[in-house]
Amino acid sequence: MRTAFFFLNLVYAGSLSIRVRAEPETLDWNRAYTPAESMVLMSCMEGLVAGDGTLALADSLDAHDDFLRIKLKPGILWSDGRKLIAQHLVDGWRRLLAPMTASPYASLLFPIQGAREFHEGKGALDGLKVIDDLTLEVKLVEKVVMRSRFAFWPTFPVRLDLIDAYASEWVKPGRMPSLGPYMMTSWDEGSMITLHRNPHYHARKKMGSFDEIKLLVVKDDAEAVRMYQAGALDIVPDLASSYKKVAGFHSYPFYRLEYLGFTHTQYPLSRVELRRAIAGAIDRKKLAKKLGEGFEPAFSFVPVKLGGCRSCGVPYAPKPQPPVTLDYVMTDFTAPKIVFQSIREDLAKIGITLEAKPFEHTSFRRQLDLGTFPLFESSWAADYEHAESFLQLFASDSRNNKLFWSDPRYDAAVKSMAIQTAEKILLQEDVGIVPLVFTSQNILIKPDIRGVEISKLSVLRFAGGRR
Repeated sequence: MRTAFFFLNLVYAGSLSIRVRAEPETLDWNRAYTPAESMVLMSCMEGLVAGDGTLALADSLDAHDDFLRIKLKPGILWSDGRKLIAQHLVDGWRRLLAPMTASPYASLLFPIQGAREFHEGKGALDGLKVIDDLTLEVKLVEKVVMRSRFAFWPTFPVRLDLIDAYASEWVKPGRMPSLGPYMMTSWDEGSMITLHRNPHYHARKKMGSFDEIKLLVVKDDAEAVRMYQAGALDIVPDLASSYKKVAGFHSYPFYRLEYLGFTHTQYPLSRVELRRAIAGAIDRKKLAKKLGEGFEPAFSFVPVKLGGCRSCGVPYAPKPQPPVTLDYVMTDFTAPKIVFQSIREDLAKIGITLEAKPFEHTSFRRQLDLGTFPLFESSWAADYEHAESFLQLFASDSRNNKLFWSDPRYDAAVKSMAIQTAEKILLQEDVGIVPLVFTSQNILIKPDIRGVEISKLSVLRFAGGRR
C-alpha cells in the first residue's frame, strides 16, 4: 500500500520538481511495499494493465474458466533496447513467489496453479506456460479477476540477466531497466532522485515532452510549502488541508484509509473487550473536523464506492475503563500527530492514557514488523481499484498484516468477496482495527502547469504542460 501512485505524462520540454515525503526503502518492485517507492516505480515501470484498467504492455487478456491467455504488444523495448518477452513475466512472477524474496505481495498470484505451494516450498509452480515470445498461458485454481492486479508493480516483468549480474545493486541508477515513460539516472540518497525520458517507451508519442523529473525528499510539510513558494518545487502532494489558502491547492478523491491498529499479541489489547472499548470511545467526526478539508469520518474498512458497508464498525459509545497506560507508535509526519492528539483526548475520558512513540518512516515500519507496541496509527491506500485491495491487507497470508491477528472466517469471506461479512468480522466481532478517516489527496500544483488529472489511486496525469 501502498500506497500513492504517481504516473507522469507531461507535455513541453523542461524539468519538473516534485516533493516526495520519504526516500524509497527499495526500488526492487518484487519487494517494495510502501508509498515511498510508488513515485519512482510508477514513473519508470508499467504492467500488463494501466491504473485506469486499459491495456498497457498487454495486447490482449483472454480470460477463460480456468486459464488466462496473455498476449504482449509486439515491439516493446526495455530502456536498454532489449525486447520485452513473455519469459520476463514468468521470471518476475517466479521471483515474486519465491520464498527467499519474502515479498509482502506474493499472495497476489496465489490464484495461479501451484503458486501457493511454490511460495510455501511445498511444490512446483506449474501454472505458467510460455507459448512464444509474446504469449503466456496461465492456469488458474481460483475464479478471481486478475486483470486489476496486473496494474500493480509487484506483478511487473523483471530482467533476471541484470539481477544475476548485479545482485541487489540491479536497481541502482544506470542499471535499473525501465518499461515506463522515465528511467532513473541518479539517486542522491536522502536528497533527490532524478528521472529522465525513456527513449524506448512504447507510448512515447502520448507522454508529452518533459525531459527531466526531479524528486526531492522533503519530510516536513512546512518546509515543502516554503520551497514551493520559493520556486524550488512545482508539485507538493500529501499535504494537510491547513495549506488550502496557498495558490495552487487542490483536493482530489483518494481511496485511502487512516486506521488505528492493535497488536493482538500485546496484553492488555489481546482482550477484545478493551479493543471494543477503545473503538467505541473514538469520536471520528471530531477527528475529521480537526484534520480539515478532504477528511471524512470512516465507519467501514472498504470505501463505500468499492462496496464497503456504510456503518459496520463499533458505534460511538464511550464507557469508563480501569486505568491503563498504552504506548502508541506512529510516524513523525504532521497528520499522525493531529490524529494522536485527538485520540488521546478521547481515551483519557474513559481512563486510558496514551504515550506517543513517534518514529521516522523506515523505523516506524520496522516497529510494526516486530509488533513492539500495542497501538499504532497507520494508513492503507488502494493498490488497484477493487475492494480486495483493502480486504487482502488483513488476510492470514498477507505479509502486510501487522496485527498479529488472523481469523479463518475472515479469510473465507475475503476469498468469496463477501465484503460486508468480512468487515463485520474485522470491525465488530474481532475489533481488529478501528477505521478513523478516509482521506483525499491534498496537493499543491503550480498554477502555470495545466491539464493535471489525478485518479482515485492518486495517479497523476498531465494532458498539458506549462502555460
